[in-house]
Amino acid sequence: MIMKNFLMLTMIIILTSCGLGDKEKQEAKQEDRIEQSDEKTTLPIAKESWRGWKPPKQVNGYTLTYYETDPFSSKNLYSASLRYEKGGVKVPITIVDGSTGKGTAEIRQHREFAEKELNHESSFGYEKTVDYNGTNAREEYLNATKQYLIRFLYKNRYGVSVKSKAPSSEELWELIEGLQSNELEK
Repeated sequence: MIMKNFLMLTMIIILTSCGLGDKEKQEAKQEDRIEQSDEKTTLPIAKESWRGWKPPKQVNGYTLTYYETDPFSSKNLYSASLRYEKGGVKVPITIVDGSTGKGTAEIRQHREFAEKELNHESSFGYEKTVDYNGTNAREEYLNATKQYLIRFLYKNRYGVSVKSKAPSSEELWELIEGLQSNELEK
């Protein structure tokens, strides 16, 4: 009986000392390990700086109709959702800061797109790697929906996704250039 109680008490001590069941502490420890394990890891942006970035209200004839920082309300994930419109064309854009553990997971595909070459075309549309002013991006077009999807990694940190039925991908790239994303670094 004493041995059974001793084993039970030992198991409880081991399990609680490992932090099992405390997800937030485990995530914080994991992020600390990521930052400590690689000196090149980018420090997370300050919440005030992230929320302080404001996209321009007008870009190449498009008007900002929606903007929200951290739409997913997730701890340790900084993101922004915005939408520009011109006529009947809507351009939703998502930007995710990949400097945190959750952010790194969210922009995993964006990193892959920056490193892999692809050029595939069929009757359904195309999917290809493009270089736009030094930025490697994945550009897709679906014939059935007449919709573009552009995804890329900005400054090796931010995953950017743009989806639209704009008249051309060039028009979307001009909109992307006008976002003043460089202001995120300040």
